Amino acid sequence: MKSIVTALFVFIGCAFCHAQTKAESKFHDAKLGLTFPKEIKTFERSEWHRFDEPELGYSVAYNSLTSAVTVYVYHGGLKRIQSGAGKEAKQQFEQAKRDILMAQRLGGYRSVKPLGDTEIKLGGETNGLTALKATFEIARNEGETMSMLVLTGHKNHFVKLRCTYPKHLKASSEKHFAAFLEEFGKLLNTP
Repeated sequence: MKSIVTALFVFIGCAFCHAQTKAESKFHDAKLGLTFPKEIKTFERSEWHRFDEPELGYSVAYNSLTSAVTVYVYHGGLKRIQSGAGKEAKQQFEQAKRDILMAQRLGGYRSVKPLGDTEIKLGGETNGLTALKATFEIARNEGETMSMLVLTGHKNHFVKLRCTYPKHLKASSEKHFAAFLEEFGKLLNTP
């Protein structure tokens, strides 16, 4: 039960907590060698938040005119996490999908409709890091939205992205998120 609560907190935690806004032009994770720039394509970094429990890691939020992307970096208490879409990432991906459905049961969403899963490459087809992607149609009190979940393993951490946008802006928002993923993948693949 604790793992469900912990995973649910990691997944939707930022929606219920006050994030710490940081004014730096870059947010850098020295352990992973990962720098989060102020802008990635059409998205601008708005805030980052470090969770109190070390296994929950941190989140970095990016926003565009029509979409929001939150990047979560955490290890969930595991010492070893294979890079890419390995066993641990697949288990975490399944848990993250269950957490979205749990959020509906807890009243966070009116309805959730899974639309499918696929494997993608972050940062380009040739050298990109393999990731798992799920798409959902979510009804909220504010209206119909689309949500994409992307998860991969990277340097003994999980890197999970969640992109949400209005359903009626699906075509343009998916194009912008794909460009974000390609550029973000290049950041992950930088030695």
